[in-house]
Amino acid sequence: MTVNVEQCHDDSTGPGGRSGRGPLIAFAVIAPLVVALVVAAGFTHPWNAGGGIAAGVYTRDYSITQQVASEDLGHCLQLTLAGTMTARYRSPTWSLGGPGWTDPRLSNTSIGVRAKDSCNEGVAESDIDAVALTQFWATETCGEPVRGEWELSMRLGRCDQDLVAGVGGRRSTVSGSSFTASFSGGEDLTWRGTMYGDSMCVDGAAGGDVTQGTTTTSVLLDGYRICLGPDTANRP
Repeated sequence: MTVNVEQCHDDSTGPGGRSGRGPLIAFAVIAPLVVALVVAAGFTHPWNAGGGIAAGVYTRDYSITQQVASEDLGHCLQLTLAGTMTARYRSPTWSLGGPGWTDPRLSNTSIGVRAKDSCNEGVAESDIDAVALTQFWATETCGEPVRGEWELSMRLGRCDQDLVAGVGGRRSTVSGSSFTASFSGGEDLTWRGTMYGDSMCVDGAAGGDVTQGTTTTSVLLDGYRICLGPDTANRP
């Protein structure tokens, strides 16, 4: 019995007999890899337009209070940080990080202390004689601060001293139960770089010495956080 075998034409060969499968296979492997790297790098803009925030400058006033019981003084010390936070939201046409915040600034900052008999609500206030207070700030991304007159620093969160700015240290005699030190004018605090995302936050801490009579106690409170975002940002 004779069997005729028909030789099939190999469509995978190109001109000169070279295979055309190589480039197709390479593209099939490389294309998903490139997409994965693009997404991992945050290169989602202009496909991701952000959280619906229009480009522009936004601001908010803040006042945040923390309190701690001082066994040395037998009082509750309440520290308050207040001021104005400003930043510019940009949605560039083409950016590896997508939309983000630039030129973050804290201005008209102040730090205050109030002494009370205890940390309960509605208790009597207590007199203190002298205070020396400092406030410290750092970005979530540990961006480099443009310190200006903000020279004091400390470790704050995961940011080292080079990435934290502080201002204060003014020792003042107090007549009564409360004291506030204001820092305004040229003592604004700014940071370099861009913070990507719909919201931008900075973390703070406050500390210093409080004196009553011959007793001086040191206090340090962190957990201060202020943010600009879709629910908190206002046009100036």
